[in-house]
Amino acid sequence: MDFSGGSSFIGSKDGYAKYRCVRGDIQPEAEFHSSAMGNGDEIVADSTNHLFWQAAVTADNTEKTWKDALAYCESLTYAGFSDWRVPNKNELFTLLNNGETTAASYFPNAYSVLNETFWSSSSTLSGNQVFVVDFNNASISFSTKSNSDKHNILCVRNDPCEEGKFWNGSACVVNTQCDSNPCGEHSHSTGCTATAWNKYECGCESGYFWNGSECYQGIAPDLNYNDTYGTLSLNFYIDRVLNSSDTQLTQSDVFMGYFAAGTYGNSTASVVPANVATSYSYALYADGNITVQQMHVNGSGDDIVNPIFFLQIPEEKATVGTHEVHSINNENLSFSTQSISFAMVNTSNLGTVITCYHALGEGTITISNIGDFTDHGPLGFTGDITLYSPKNYKNYGDISSQLDYPACDPVL
Repeated sequence: MDFSGGSSFIGSKDGYAKYRCVRGDIQPEAEFHSSAMGNGDEIVADSTNHLFWQAAVTADNTEKTWKDALAYCESLTYAGFSDWRVPNKNELFTLLNNGETTAASYFPNAYSVLNETFWSSSSTLSGNQVFVVDFNNASISFSTKSNSDKHNILCVRNDPCEEGKFWNGSACVVNTQCDSNPCGEHSHSTGCTATAWNKYECGCESGYFWNGSECYQGIAPDLNYNDTYGTLSLNFYIDRVLNSSDTQLTQSDVFMGYFAAGTYGNSTASVVPANVATSYSYALYADGNITVQQMHVNGSGDDIVNPIFFLQIPEEKATVGTHEVHSINNENLSFSTQSISFAMVNTSNLGTVITCYHALGEGTITISNIGDFTDHGPLGFTGDITLYSPKNYKNYGDISSQLDYPACDPVL
């Protein structure tokens, strides 16, 4: 953010900039849901900021000057309402969904338009320029009020519901779910708060947080990390399983390539190494476990582009059939022991020193082609793994302090 002019841009994590610290609760992200009105027009309601958005971009899908954009929204009759306006820059910025590859992804059938620049109603101090929001790179910049500059427009209006009522898709209603005191049955709860027409949250005592179903003792999740941090699809067959007596990996010993494909992080960091030609995968049998790794030959510390995928299967679990994968022992929130299979994506130094954990995995794998491990295999499996950051792990919040290495910074 450039405070000298009010613009914003995306900066590199390797760059330098001044900074300001903040404390207190993280501001909630906007919560959207779309609904069709009685006349068929569709709106997108933001229940967090109490705004109604036009679900479709301007009816003719044409860019307009700033004055024409103001006139368009002011004269618009849509979804039964005639008090539409051009949003200010802060309202427009709430539409950015940083956890998705497509900006403003809450708006259906508009991806081809909502990656462009949109007008706001906010003028700069000089009065000659207007703030615009670029959905393509999540930045705020300026444009002139002259007839030469044209951009897209998305109209907005205030939520019509009075204090204490919520929009349910067709009318303003009172959330009555707290009337039955649902939080009273939860230990360590301090009361109920309505958050939408059909949702509520329970307040919790110090040292506890509401995880959606109970006041859980622990550290609340870091909302900079998505709830579901990514997904992996596994498809692997290897005809040679190394054992602890093998001292060196050679090309003839390992499956050259990758077997785990998918994304993780707050954007689309890929588990597939950037240079597949120099990646390798192998399976090792030692200490009663079969360990399968996919990594990059030239991997190094802080290697986000080429992370390591690691899957461990206890020998007694390695039988033909479908098996669960649990990265965390739910009783003590520690890494799984030999009794449970687990998966993770990490950054390491040539596979020898784990620097940090990007994500831990939960899911199922189907094992086939099992051979005698003491006689080097073979081994085959397919499956799907859901990834969670240790900073926001399922219903357990931030568990990173309970692991032996820290969580990696979120991939933005």
